[in-house]
Amino acid sequence: MYTKPVGATCRKHQLQHHFYVDDSQLYLAFKPTEKTATNDTFQRIEACLNDIVGWMNQHFLKPNTDKTEVIMFNLKRKLLPTGNLSIQVGDSCIKPSLNVRFLGAIFDTHPDMEHHVNAVSRTCYTQIRNISKIRLYLTTDATCQLHLNIKT
Repeated sequence: MYTKPVGATCRKHQLQHHFYVDDSQLYLAFKPTEKTATNDTFQRIEACLNDIVGWMNQHFLKPNTDKTEVIMFNLKRKLLPTGNLSIQVGDSCIKPSLNVRFLGAIFDTHPDMEHHVNAVSRTCYTQIRNISKIRLYLTTDATCQLHLNIKT
């Protein structure tokens, strides 16, 4: 019920959008090599977010600008010049991030997902190390069950 007006606001600003429960994504493709395209994109996103925040305030909803993140994806393995680019949403100033988390996955500025793979590997290593500490107290079946739970 609440996402329909937000979607209309995104379309008004010519932004693509995706909603999942209480998580929203706004996105737009542009050529970052053109400084004016980058500035225009950030201005459009800022205007759209401020319209959404205004709508939320009218409907007694609280935006969580502390969790709002901006990322610029790049197919080439070089850092994009973000310089002094930022988005002002209410009292918050949002600068582009090098990686963001969405639905448990970590996306970085390059589509190789290296940051996410490293994070998952660290988590698995920690779990395996924890199992090794209690292995002497586990039956073979219990150890197999723990091993299967780590893989899923």
